[in-house]
Amino acid sequence: MTRLKFIMYGMALAMSFTSCVRENLDQCPPLRINIEVKDKNYFNVDQTAPEEKRDENQAFRLFVPSLSYRLSRLNDDGTQQVIVEEKGFGVEGDGLTYPVSFDPDMPFGKYVFTVWGGMRKRGELNLDKNELLLHPEHSQGDDVYQVCDTLVYDENHYSYTSEMERTKGKLVIWTENLPAGYHLMNTEVSQLYGVVNPSFQYSEETSVFHESEIEAGAKTKTSIFLAPSFQKDESVVDVNFYKNSGEGAGSSSSVLTPDDVKVSMERNKITLLRYVYDSDRNRFTIYMKVNDNWEEIHGMILD
Repeated sequence: MTRLKFIMYGMALAMSFTSCVRENLDQCPPLRINIEVKDKNYFNVDQTAPEEKRDENQAFRLFVPSLSYRLSRLNDDGTQQVIVEEKGFGVEGDGLTYPVSFDPDMPFGKYVFTVWGGMRKRGELNLDKNELLLHPEHSQGDDVYQVCDTLVYDENHYSYTSEMERTKGKLVIWTENLPAGYHLMNTEVSQLYGVVNPSFQYSEETSVFHESEIEAGAKTKTSIFLAPSFQKDESVVDVNFYKNSGEGAGSSSSVLTPDDVKVSMERNKITLLRYVYDSDRNRFTIYMKVNDNWEEIHGMILD
């Protein structure tokens, strides 16, 4: 036997003892992926809205109530072949994570695992384009999470963890001292991203329209899920307050129109605004919370 043949024979013999034997499932574990929630709280919740901070030891489904996922084989030429796809199912149980396992006969190789979660409307997810519509029909949409991981499946690599991250931020608006009869708030926010792919690359521009009921005279809180700003500090928040029908609606005095405000929405961050009505001057004073301080806004600009 030549030296080269001896080396090749030795390598083959070693592989026969260390490689996974697919007929023996105990030695050939299936690909297992544990899905976790990374962004259980907003990055700046302690500085902006500490009352919203959540216990991070709650069940997975309380953060992400629904899931869709796709496992694709990554070919040498960079193309992908879908192997498994599950669409829009509810998460059950009280586990802190959501485990997924695949067919143990699945061939070894490179795979791409993509997960979307929190969607109540299927129209938000376009699987053909592999992208997420953040604000369908200019609505706030859902508090959607996603993750996309590339992994290797072989006899030594078969157990992974994928951490889901939030795709949007949140605009919180406090209103105070509104005159009697004003119970409706319309909010328009422009210059937002409209689409995101699994790699968190955002694209296209859109705006959001949101209508909410408020309580005149009381301190009222409204929250809106919003994608990151299309350009930094260029998203315009346009808020208007209206009277209900039968309370003078339709007249010029039935609408209160505070100044517009420019904000910079960011993923997994809270932007906090406060509109305080001054009846003596018939105008609003608008504040933005910066770290732990309320800063007054003049002409779209912070003091």
